[in-house]
Amino acid sequence: MIRVFFITLLTITAYLTKAQNYKIETILQKGHIAAVKAIAIDDAGKFLASGSRDKTAKIWDLTTGREIRTFIGHEHTVNGIQFSKDSKKLLTSSADGTARVWDVFTGKQLFVSKADNKLLTDVSFSPDGNYVLTAGYSDHLKIWDIARDSIIKTIEVNADQGSGYGISIQYSKDGKYLIIGEDNRTAKVYDANTYQLVYTLKPEEGWCGGCGTYTDISKDGKSLFTQSNNSLLAKYDLSNGSLVKTWGEKFDGITGIQLSNDEKVLLAGDEQYAYLFDPLSLDLIKKIPVPEGTKATQVLLGKDSISLFIAMDDNSIHQYNYQSGQLIKIFSGLVNEDAGRNLGYDPNNYWQSSISKYLRLKNNLLLMNDGKKMIKGKTGPVVKMWDIATGNPEQLLTGHESGVVDLATTKDNKLLATADVAGLIKIWDVKNNKQLVPLKGHGYPVFKVQFSP
Repeated sequence: MIRVFFITLLTITAYLTKAQNYKIETILQKGHIAAVKAIAIDDAGKFLASGSRDKTAKIWDLTTGREIRTFIGHEHTVNGIQFSKDSKKLLTSSADGTARVWDVFTGKQLFVSKADNKLLTDVSFSPDGNYVLTAGYSDHLKIWDIARDSIIKTIEVNADQGSGYGISIQYSKDGKYLIIGEDNRTAKVYDANTYQLVYTLKPEEGWCGGCGTYTDISKDGKSLFTQSNNSLLAKYDLSNGSLVKTWGEKFDGITGIQLSNDEKVLLAGDEQYAYLFDPLSLDLIKKIPVPEGTKATQVLLGKDSISLFIAMDDNSIHQYNYQSGQLIKIFSGLVNEDAGRNLGYDPNNYWQSSISKYLRLKNNLLLMNDGKKMIKGKTGPVVKMWDIATGNPEQLLTGHESGVVDLATTKDNKLLATADVAGLIKIWDVKNNKQLVPLKGHGYPVFKVQFSP
């Protein structure tokens, strides 16, 4: 069956192709429909990539906040994501046990690994881009030759399955080291060329199960920072593998650790806050909270040494100025921005998730007979008529107090019926922008409204 979606809000997007020509595409600004689990920024600082529980990955324009492309193929949560150095490829890992390489510009899948028998939690390109590293709940990290579609090396690892962080993977900036974050607050440093173990970095005493580890390394390769669940932050000297210092408070839930591009700030996060430290003194500079009622899933610094990105369980990514703490923009897709207004159903609430998902997937756009205008609901209590050529709202119909979820017009487009989540239906004179009659009687959301022939 071929499904055709007449979709909410369309944006005309121009992007640079491999041939350096501009190609015009119409992109649905849908956003994710489940929690965002992984984010990454390309080396040029132009694109933001996101992976989600909705089984998709997306690329966003960092300047405009608009979606550029959606990658569909994974069968479970996308929880690891990375751009190639030239920004032409996107690498994803998933709880479905596979890693996939995608062409950023065409959306074509270029490589898929054989499914692991356990879920993956992280993925990385090798410095030369020829290999893909995958790891998760399995007891081995695998290194894949993309061209040959074969495993060339495995490395034994100790995955955190208790808290679900699995394994984290990182290369040093100069490509000298491969760093693997494991359970028990452990980071292992390998020679990236020979895969020989150089250091095992962990607390001297005690065992901590469910204590997965994230890492970041300084550009000169001399300092390694670690963040482990149920543990303090730690700094190690890689010239001899010694512990320099532990500091802060124990983290209950970890979302990432990262040095800024200028290495003047060290970021660490948990589910409720992003913490910014001085990487030399290790003093706390600033603490930025996530919005009330949400949880962070990953924190990430931008390439501009001013932006902080927080992936959220409310299906969005928030961008902050980490110097001022002010919110810059929210990456959620225009459909997502509108769909949450006055609908009253939380997509991450167990009891409300089914209704919320149904409401979000509803076709709530009507194309008028002249082909020049469309009417859109789910913009809160206001119904909007858009000029397709300009993308601007031309007419507003106000009168509902709850979010409008369905629309219908007569065949001649003279009358419009709107239905909201409070159970109210209104009939409008479209030409004169006038409400004719309210129809009351429903006590629950009206999911469908239709004129008789």
